[in-house]
Amino acid sequence: MRHVHMRRAFHCPNPASMPVRPIPSSNTLSDTLRVPALLIAAPASGQGKTTVTAGLARLHSRQGRKVRIFKTGPDFLDPAILAAASDAPVHTIDLWMTGADDARTRLARAASEADLILVEGVMGLHDGSPSSADVARRFGLPVLSVIQAGAMAQTFGALAYGLANYGGAP
Repeated sequence: MRHVHMRRAFHCPNPASMPVRPIPSSNTLSDTLRVPALLIAAPASGQGKTTVTAGLARLHSRQGRKVRIFKTGPDFLDPAILAAASDAPVHTIDLWMTGADDARTRLARAASEADLILVEGVMGLHDGSPSSADVARRFGLPVLSVIQAGAMAQTFGALAYGLANYGGAP
């Protein structure tokens, strides 16, 4: 799984240039939908996942793209912010609360109508069981890691490497 790591500068790719991952729309592998999708994660809460997700959603919405956003884990505030940014409802996908079949169905429905799917992780990328990394692995989503690196030097590399490689990383 390829990870994109941010420092201070941020370049937003056009969805047309992003890798397109197949999202199974049923239990058969032959029935898949393709749309650019990205899971936004961080090493911990409070790192800026919602800000980055909302910024990406707003940017692409303003460019006329239909953006669908999902939030992993229980949250009430972030979905309201993300819905305002994307001009669309935000739904929860969580492998523990709603199950993999429900998450697959929601992602497939979004893929059938969206130009871009964003999934905001919960807490740290590898926190919890199942974690945001588990969601990325399950659905083949690339991960963008938001790291507050303002007071770091070489440790940034270690942290980014750890996020990308820990525990069968996504």
